[in-house]
Amino acid sequence: MKTLHSTVLMLIILSVIKEALNDPFISKVSKGASATLYCNPSLPAGSQAQWTRRAVSGDKRVIVTRQEDGRVVKEIKDLQNRFQIDDRFNIHMERVQPEDLGTYECGGRETSLIVLHDPSSHTVSEGESVTLYCGDSADLAGAGSVRWKQVNGGNGHSILYKDPAGKTVTQVNDPDHRYHLKLDSSLYIRKVKSADAGRYECNGIHVADLKVLTATSTTTTAKTIKLTETTPNSESTTTTSTTTTLNSESTTNSSAATPFLLAVGVLVFDKIALGLFILWVFTRAAMRHVPQDDDSSS
Repeated sequence: MKTLHSTVLMLIILSVIKEALNDPFISKVSKGASATLYCNPSLPAGSQAQWTRRAVSGDKRVIVTRQEDGRVVKEIKDLQNRFQIDDRFNIHMERVQPEDLGTYECGGRETSLIVLHDPSSHTVSEGESVTLYCGDSADLAGAGSVRWKQVNGGNGHSILYKDPAGKTVTQVNDPDHRYHLKLDSSLYIRKVKSADAGRYECNGIHVADLKVLTATSTTTTAKTIKLTETTPNSESTTTTSTTTTLNSESTTNSSAATPFLLAVGVLVFDKIALGLFILWVFTRAAMRHVPQDDDSSS
């Protein structure tokens, strides 16, 4: 008899565990993806029911209603028909958007829909301060608690934790009190160190990446900028040098042409002088053969 009771008890426990494992109370979906949220399976088929959504702010609204006659009425504007209901009154959402984030309830069963975003990127120099924001999705995932974690090189460690009662505990060695948790669950780090660089998670969700510039990296960046600024001037210098070279070549060509022109000029002058000399010789010869008047005949 005891064996039978033990077996029944074990089966009940396994059934509860199986139901808990199969029950998607939290659904994490990337922006633009699809999501399916399940109504309470114990809800009688065809019975009156509603899907509601409660935002992080606490505002609650009805999404869709199944009336007693079985008709399904959407209570929100859905021009693109993103929200669809199946026979079990489960809700399927296409192209999930950030505004879809919230806690959904149907038949007494709640499911938190968390919409994942690309993490924010921060770059600061050593000694500066930075604020990393948790975000609505991470706040919803915490269900009233907040846990900040740093992951660097695959190794992660908790920094701050706030329980649902509001008590905050620092979980790292922080003698200078550099880490502070703000009212909006964001993490404030003052006097940032190089060891603070890495990936940051809020309630298990990757929300930020932090890059820290050291004095060495800043100097390297400055040198890179200086080199970039010098490069155009170098190109200008090269262009100027090229122009100067062309001018030099032109000058060289002009210098080489000058003796040639002088030689041609001298040769032409010699030819002209020789021609004039020959003309003068022939003229003198002709004058010698001209007969002279005889003065005695007169």
